[in-house]
Amino acid sequence: MPPITPVLACDHRAIVPQMAWVFQGFPKHKFDRYLDWMITDFRLSLPILVYAVRLFGKISLRGMMKFKLSQSTPERKRALVNMTWDLFLVDRYLKNWVDPKKKREEILFSQDIVVKELLRTAISVQYAEGIDPFFNYLRESQYLRCKELLNSASFREDRVYLGKAWNPEYRADLIRKLEHELGALT
Repeated sequence: MPPITPVLACDHRAIVPQMAWVFQGFPKHKFDRYLDWMITDFRLSLPILVYAVRLFGKISLRGMMKFKLSQSTPERKRALVNMTWDLFLVDRYLKNWVDPKKKREEILFSQDIVVKELLRTAISVQYAEGIDPFFNYLRESQYLRCKELLNSASFREDRVYLGKAWNPEYRADLIRKLEHELGALT
């Protein structure tokens, strides 16, 4: 299997609302539904894949899902922004790590348990050059489904990312739609 690209060439704000929507709305198969959404309606990247594994896997990382439907609209918005920053920090670190033009090393200091665990998981996947480290966090059926979807992703014709629809307007519309569905618009 080819290595997973850690680059997120998109607005992070679309990813977290989709995770919250899936998390709140489906009692079963959350991980499968989210992976399928990433492949068809968004795009794959290591940070968002790690985020999904640690949120929807058999060993969910406490403190990741800050969004709750019982919150007020401003609280929902703050929760989504907070979760988006977690994802952004992981993405930024990985982009800098794999950039061949970088002549210096970077260090990220954080007391945030979620950010540290997401980084540890992402780094282990980078070193393994595959998703084998995910096996520790997923049920066997989830792991096999993840592997299957990743192996078939580049051959699927229903991917928005590979088409003309993938543009800033599409992503902005997607963000608005998801935030509206979650009641996070003010």
